[in-house]
Amino acid sequence: MKKILTLILAITLSGCGVDRLAERIDTYKGQNISTVVNKLGFPDAEKTIMGKKVYIWGHHNTVSVTVPTTNYNTGYVGTQPYSYSTTTYQQNTFHIVCTLEVIVGQGNIIESWKINGNSDGCNRYASRLKQ
Repeated sequence: MKKILTLILAITLSGCGVDRLAERIDTYKGQNISTVVNKLGFPDAEKTIMGKKVYIWGHHNTVSVTVPTTNYNTGYVGTQPYSYSTTTYQQNTFHIVCTLEVIVGQGNIIESWKINGNSDGCNRYASRLKQ
């Protein structure tokens, strides 16, 4: 149970990983793509669009956790007070996703980038790009 609560807390308090990733990848503009590869590892894919190389890192995962909720109630049977509790369980699913595309020009110099994902997924890359 403690691990589940830690996971939920980490997911909800993770900050805005998309914004952090955008800030950090932007500092690599004008540098060789090898500087990003050294931080993130080899890209998952690459493609060429209009003569420019696009290097792609992607991450996706789905995490499901069951969260118990206990309600405490009181009532009366005739004039006799009593108390009872009920526990229900709710399944929560979190989608953790991030795709980072880095566009390079001549000499493998980073010109621009594109991010698609959520904070939980993009934190993974943002934390690796600290300079």
